[in-house]
Amino acid sequence: MFQEIELANLFNWAVLPTDLAATPLQDPEAARALKWLHALPSAEQNDALARIGARLPDLDAAKSAALLVLTGRLVEDGASPDAVVPGGLAHLDRLRHLHEPIAADTWCFSVIGLMAMLCRSASARALLKQQAELLTWLEEYEDLSDHFGYLLHMARAADEDVLWVLFPTNETGLEVSVAQVHNTFQLLTLLQPLVLEQAAGLKLTSHPVPIDPGLLRYARGDASTSPVEEDHARFEWLTTAAYLGGPLDSWQLAWGEAAVFSLPRVRGKVTLIATEKEARMARSWDVNFLALMHDANRPDVRFRRLLPAAEVRALLAEIHPPVSSERS
Repeated sequence: MFQEIELANLFNWAVLPTDLAATPLQDPEAARALKWLHALPSAEQNDALARIGARLPDLDAAKSAALLVLTGRLVEDGASPDAVVPGGLAHLDRLRHLHEPIAADTWCFSVIGLMAMLCRSASARALLKQQAELLTWLEEYEDLSDHFGYLLHMARAADEDVLWVLFPTNETGLEVSVAQVHNTFQLLTLLQPLVLEQAAGLKLTSHPVPIDPGLLRYARGDASTSPVEEDHARFEWLTTAAYLGGPLDSWQLAWGEAAVFSLPRVRGKVTLIATEKEARMARSWDVNFLALMHDANRPDVRFRRLLPAAEVRALLAEIHPPVSSERS
């Protein structure tokens, strides 16, 4: 009963129009809502968040933005983000159709609240990526708010439950998972240490220098670590277009700022080809595309398993049929 009364009071406040110059986050109703929501047991808190999320598209725009910040704070403290994000995105989509002026803080607070959730939930990021019209609009009208870039950045982040790396020469490979990785350069930076750790299982014969821990921290978002100007790739990284059933086309590089989800797939999974070729590419760290947009935006690549030789051969055969070595 207490929760019903508090929610009713909250919605009665949130439905009232807000003056363009007002700041709803400073209203006593906002502070009261945050206090009682914090005090709720986890299950009741998540239920309340779901009910708030469902109402966001229908409430006053500025107060919906304030509620997104409040619920974002709860998510930062451990609440589930998934119940709020659908309503938060619907609220954002509603804003772009409004004819009356929208305060800059309304855009700002809407994005800040959503970012706290998007950085903590792969399913929330997947839902964001499905909003094609909204994302196109955000990109087209990015001059309306400096904060639109944060959402666009998260929409480009890759979350792959399974990503394969194949060493055709050795008939070996490994399977990894990827979370919040923004481009191929970042992927390979975080992937190379895992490959080195599995050197024996991958039957690697070269012994590349270990990755500088400072570079790894920087690639994971530690801005306090200054990267070196240049390092070298530990392996030759290619797309699946490089595999021709036998020889490899070294021009089909996997590199640079390309989004991970744009890389070729096998069986629906992003797949990379790797070799131990000695002439490895120099990598300039004069980059700004690794900048993170939120404290909880932490790119990660994790080892799952080594691929058996039979599975590697089957995957390679799907990329390109083997080329016979026999003369006709």
